[in-house]
Amino acid sequence: MVQDFKFATNQEENSKMNPQLDVQKIQLEFQADIIKNMQFGLIVWHLKDPKDITSFQLVTNNRAASQLTGVSLENYVGKRMSECFSTIAENRERYAEVARSGCQTDQHEVYYGDELMGGKFFSVKVFPLPNQCIGVVFDNITERKQAEEALRESDERFRATFEQAAVGIAHVGLDGRWLRVNQKLCEIVGYSPEELIKLKFQDITHPDDLETDLNYIRQLLTGEIEHFSLEKRYIHKSGSIVWINLTVSLAYEGGTRQECFQSSITKNCEPKYFISVIEEINDRKEAEIFLEQRADELTRVNTILAQTTTMLKKRNDELDQFAYVASHDLKAPLRAIASLSEWMEEDLADKLPEENQQQMRLLRGRVRRMEALINGLLEYSRVGRIHSPLLMVNVTTLVKEVIDTLAPPPTFTIEVEPGMPTFVTKRLLLQQVFSNLIGNAINHHTCSNGHIKISVQDREKYYEFAVSDDGPGIAPEYQNKVFVMFQTLEARDQKEGTGVGLAIVKKIIETEGGRISLDSQVGAGSTFRFTWSK
Repeated sequence: MVQDFKFATNQEENSKMNPQLDVQKIQLEFQADIIKNMQFGLIVWHLKDPKDITSFQLVTNNRAASQLTGVSLENYVGKRMSECFSTIAENRERYAEVARSGCQTDQHEVYYGDELMGGKFFSVKVFPLPNQCIGVVFDNITERKQAEEALRESDERFRATFEQAAVGIAHVGLDGRWLRVNQKLCEIVGYSPEELIKLKFQDITHPDDLETDLNYIRQLLTGEIEHFSLEKRYIHKSGSIVWINLTVSLAYEGGTRQECFQSSITKNCEPKYFISVIEEINDRKEAEIFLEQRADELTRVNTILAQTTTMLKKRNDELDQFAYVASHDLKAPLRAIASLSEWMEEDLADKLPEENQQQMRLLRGRVRRMEALINGLLEYSRVGRIHSPLLMVNVTTLVKEVIDTLAPPPTFTIEVEPGMPTFVTKRLLLQQVFSNLIGNAINHHTCSNGHIKISVQDREKYYEFAVSDDGPGIAPEYQNKVFVMFQTLEARDQKEGTGVGLAIVKKIIETEGGRISLDSQVGAGSTFRFTWSK
């Protein structure tokens, strides 16, 4: 064919002598037009000296060759190959072998680049022509190679992501068979990739979860949903249960689901396989189950507490009723005894000896003590059961009101140190504590000119109050007994007392979350310290 190009002039002269050559001329012109306009590049080289591979000269080329290389080859006809393409040396030996042997090469790919045309990939086929000529047919495949390289890099990134993902990833056939799995999935279910590929997802799905899973898959295949997520159980190779969070979508022949269904070529919209993402959630499910169990237990406990609270309220109401009745029934005869003794003493005033009058007074003292004991018991039983409202309390003002109520002897000195707090608390209970402690210090002081000091220390979450006196003090062996019900340190005939006051103080303070202590030495006074929450 190239030979026809080369010797066309001689044949035109011969055609004047032989009319039959006109047909050949037409054929040659037709062939020349085809070669000139075809989309593939064609270059014809002539090996001038078979022994010298550098003697290749450009014979001719078609238009596509110049377009594909970006070089105007028409200007290089007759020039050596190295003058046309400066870095083509590695291909000349192959071209020379075709010219010498007359055997064409298989189609192959080469990369060529120089200062004129830059780097490009070409698909090349070399075939022999007469007179030590060769034809080189080629096409520029740079874009295709770049696309292939991009695809290769993308595939490598996908493989790296697929294999190194922190969650299980799998491609699953439409029949449920595992097609491709990553290492994380194998770790989750305990199978090797080779073992898993031989199974279907149905084989390792817990029987109780399989129907739900299959229902979602049917909706996915019919197009009702684009993807689905669910929590289900796999059966580990060891037989244990593995909780997972599964997300599934479909891969289609035509690309993504959106691309597929936007395409007018519906034959490419067939689903290929499922894409599954599997996250192990054993720890989370165990925590959820634990929390559900705790919630159930709390519900049961709350029910029991509600029942207990109701029962306690009922018992408290009954106890209050009993205390009221007992108080009334016990105080009535006591008052009658006191009144009768007074009446008898009045009626027998002239006849009753002094000793009997003293006994009558002693009898009335016992009655008053008994009534005080009843009142103390009632007061003690109400601690912690009677609701006391929260109020803003100025402790300085509160203590002064308590002192005024107790009315200590005029010679008594009660000092309230500055810095007393103002805070929200149960005023009535704090008032009762101060009243009992200050009253106790006054009543048991041996001097009429005693001194009492009330102070406070801020302890961050609570206040520590102190009530100190310069009274007779309490021996160490009796200090724990002063907070016990009905315990008194002096004979009741010498000093009237019920032994309930400090017991009430201790119960109030401890009910409110505080504590009380006593620091005392005989002859050196006493200090009661108690804490009170802010």
